[in-house]
Amino acid sequence: KENDISPIFLGAVDVTQFESVTADWAGGGIVSTTGDLLLFQKALWQGKLFQSTKPIDFAGKQVFHDGIFYGRGWMTVDYGDLFFLFKGTPLMQGHSGILSTLCFYNPELDLHVIANFGGTEQL
Repeated sequence: KENDISPIFLGAVDVTQFESVTADWAGGGIVSTTGDLLLFQKALWQGKLFQSTKPIDFAGKQVFHDGIFYGRGWMTVDYGDLFFLFKGTPLMQGHSGILSTLCFYNPELDLHVIANFGGTEQL
C-alpha cells in the first residue's frame, strides 16, 4: 500500500502511528536492508550520486561529543576517543540513525561498515 510504513516498536509497544514520533520523519530515518544500504554507500563514495560534491565534503568537523564530530548530515567518529580500548582504530565517516541503522566508511582502508540492529519481517 502506498502509505504503509514499516512498524516501529519500543519494547513491545507499537509506536508507529504515535503522533509524538516525529523526530525522525524529517530527520532522514530509514528502514532498509543492509545490502541496499551498502549499494547506496558505495555509489555515494564512488561519485555516482552527486556531480560536484564529494562525500568527504559532508564530513563532521564540529565537536558533537567526545570522539564524534558532526558536519552537514555526516559524522566523523573516532572510536579511540569514545573508548580507550579502541585507540588506533580508523576514523569512520557516515551516520548512525535513531532506528538502529548505521552506515560508515573509511576511505583509506576502503572499509564499509553497515548494520541494522532493528528489522521487520517486511525486509
